[in-house]
Parts: sequence; structure tokens; C-alpha cells
Amino acid sequence: MRVTLGELRDIGRQGARWRPRDPSKPIVSPSSIRKKAIHLYHDESLSDALAYLAGKHPDGSRGLSGAFGPEGKRARQGSEVKESFARYVKLDGRDARPVAELGLASEVDVGSHQVSTTIDVVLFAEEGYSGRVLNWDRGGLSDRLADMLSIPATLLIDQELGAETAVDVELWDLQNGAIWQVTREVALSRVGRLARFLDRIEVGLSI
Repeated sequence: MRVTLGELRDIGRQGARWRPRDPSKPIVSPSSIRKKAIHLYHDESLSDALAYLAGKHPDGSRGLSGAFGPEGKRARQGSEVKESFARYVKLDGRDARPVAELGLASEVDVGSHQVSTTIDVVLFAEEGYSGRVLNWDRGGLSDRLADMLSIPATLLIDQELGAETAVDVELWDLQNGAIWQVTREVALSRVGRLARFLDRIEVGLSI
């Protein structure tokens, strides 16, 4: 079975009730806007990121000034992005570690399954790397979901940045300003359990 990290999060929430999204019904989401804001913040400056979100960046990007703007059809989503981005900046200000990578992405194997995984921010850590996975949606995270999402993220760092270089993964719930930190050892000890869970989900989809 092949799933994205977002689908894995939904599977963790819904369990056996989960079904793949109908591809004929696209999701309208500000995900690309959020991603660009984070990249501008780290690569350029906070002021650049805020200008982009306001639709006033020098490159002409609309940011949240269109459908997600105050007068747009999806104004609530746009407002939530701004609030969550502000939480991100506040939390990031407490961490002085330098950024190593932005948007590290690839598929990783979990048992017989493939999880398309993205780590939003990778930071240099002592003797390796620390990953940040950002959750922006209203559903938030829990201890169980944080543990689950940390597994493919840990595998991704080892796969893309060097064997045994993952130190830990942090799961940031930007709706609530909460952070979970899962160490490499804990994440890797749960790979088999996640693989068996996905086995059961796959069997359920075939019934």
C-alpha cells in the first residue's frame, strides 16, 4: 500500500474506517502557500514571509490575498494560516539550531508499504539531524499520532542524509502550539508495529 504522510495521519485518526480520497474531488488547500511562507522565513527573512502572505512580496505572489484573503471565499482558512504561522515563528525563536534542509521529501518503506514523507524543516543537531514535521490542520495531533508520524520521518533522514544520522523528529501542532519530540530509538523501535497496523488497514480495504 502506498500512502502520503497526510494519509497516514488520517489513517491514525480513523483506523479501519479510513478510505482513500476520491481523486475526482480535489482538495482546495493553502498548503503551497504555507510551504512557501516557511521557506521564505528561513531562506530570506520574517518580513519577506509576512509580505508574501499579505500579497505584497516583490515577486508579485498573491499569498493569502486571493481566495484565502479577508474578502475571499476561504477567508477562515487564510486567517488560520496566519495564526499558525505566527505560532511557528514564536516557537522557532526558541531554537537557535541552524537549518540544514527545507522540504526534505521522498518515499520510505515501512514493511511492505511505502509512505511518501516530507519533513518541512531539518536542523543540524549534535551528531546528526533533527526533523520538524508541521501539522497545520484543525484536527491537531496526539501522542499516538506523533509517534506514528515520527517513524517514516526518522527513516527519511537516515535514507536521504546518511545512515544513522537521524537524532530525533519533532511534530509541531501549529493549531495548538504543541510540540512532540520522538527520539530515533523510540521511532525505530515502532517500525514493525506500524507495518502491522498498515497490513490490517490494507486487508480492510480489500474486503
